[in-house]
This record gives sequence, C-alpha cells and structure tokens, in this order.
Amino acid sequence: MTLRYLLRLIGTVAAGFLLCSSVQAAPFQWSQNNHWYEVVESQNPLSWEDAQAQADAKGGYLVSLNSRQENYFIWSTVWNDSNNRNSQTANHLWLGGYRVMDEDGNATDDWAWDSGEEWDYDRWYPGEPNNWGGNQNYLHYYWYYYWDDVHNGSSQMTGYIIEYNDDPHAAVPEPGTLVLLGAGLLGLVGFSRKLSRR
Repeated sequence: MTLRYLLRLIGTVAAGFLLCSSVQAAPFQWSQNNHWYEVVESQNPLSWEDAQAQADAKGGYLVSLNSRQENYFIWSTVWNDSNNRNSQTANHLWLGGYRVMDEDGNATDDWAWDSGEEWDYDRWYPGEPNNWGGNQNYLHYYWYYYWDDVHNGSSQMTGYIIEYNDDPHAAVPEPGTLVLLGAGLLGLVGFSRKLSRR
C-alpha cells in the first residue's frame, strides 16, 4: 500500500509539471524574426529612460520596429491581447526609438533604436515627428499603429514594450511549476514522516 501511495504521489506531481509547462506566459513571439515581445504596464507614468532601464534589467530592450509587418504584428497583438487593452492604453506605450542628439546636445532630425539596429523603417502619424516644444525626443504609439514623438516626462506614458532576442523564460521556471514542486516536496516529507512513525 505504501508503494502504491508513493507512485500515485509521483504521478500527480509529474502530471502537474506537464500541465504547468504548457501555460502561456506574458511574452509573445513573432515567427518572422523569432524575437519575443512583452508589454509592461505601470500604475504610474514613467519616463522613457526609466522604461529603458527596466527593459535592460529584464534582459531585453525597448522594441525596435523594423518593418511594416513587425509594426502591425506588435500593434495588433497589443490591441487584441488577453487583457483587452484599448487604443488609449496602447497609445501610452513607449517604443525603443529616440531622437539622435548632436555633439552639443541639440536634437537632430535623425532617429535611432535603443537596440542599436538600423533605423530603416518608420510609420509616423501625418505631421509627425514635429518636436513640439523642442523636446519631443522619444517614440510611442500614437493612433493605431502610427507613431508620434513625445517628451521624456510625459504624464501619459504608462507602459512600454520590451523586445528579447531569445525566449525570456528559457531559464526561469514558471510560478506554477515552483508551487507544484514545493507541494510535491512537502508531500514527500509528510509521506516519509508517516513511514518513519511505523
């Protein structure tokens, strides 16, 4: 009877691991470049530099949109994701573009990507970038999949999109897996105590 109980316990833990490994995590992948993308939202406004630092700390960078297809894929995924974001929320997400400054710190008309990739595609809203106020040096989604330049301290910006070159979950177990592992270990400890009392 104790062997049957032990086998049942091991089978339950193994089944739990299989179920948890198939749970979809937040980042999503685009098959055209095999990169992963993640939307990070904040309760409070954050600057482009804060978003950049957070993306870097997570092992990624602010998203670079290098083609019409990639731009549309990212926008449509953000728009239609499981959290049912609306266009207003999506419009408040930092992208990885920034205005290039000259050696004296003055804004130029050139733009670059946080990733260092070549800037060879854009999807500006008509009339943008306009550098309104002389300090709109950062990129965000504006209207659907169009872009706009905005200043760094904009109180409207409450999130950002991270791009990863590799699967960000490759070496990190999902929380459900850790819970099942803990439950399995507790069950084994309890079982071994029960056996030792006999």
